[in-house]
Amino acid sequence: MALLRMGFLPNGLKRRLGAVSGKVNGCTYCTSHDCSILKNAPGSGSEGWSMTHEELTQLLRGDDEPGNEMERACFDFVRAASQNRRMNFTAVLRRISRLRNCRAASSD
Repeated sequence: MALLRMGFLPNGLKRRLGAVSGKVNGCTYCTSHDCSILKNAPGSGSEGWSMTHEELTQLLRGDDEPGNEMERACFDFVRAASQNRRMNFTAVLRRISRLRNCRAASSD
């Protein structure tokens, strides 16, 4: 997926987006794979973010609250792309890029 390859997203966010995409697409393998990595403890010899079962359930249901507007835009993009592959994503990608640039400018 183009959004995940853009290079500026943190790995934990990429995994969360992957889990949501797998769920929306109905891919049990993809959802399980990303969720198992999200449940791992960091530093356990592999990727991990120590998410609880409850946090993963909220993520997959769409009940979680993104950390900021850029994350919200990323989740909007992944859900839309997973539901409608023929959609024109230019506006959403522009929104993500604008938010990324705002975030980069504020961290300087």
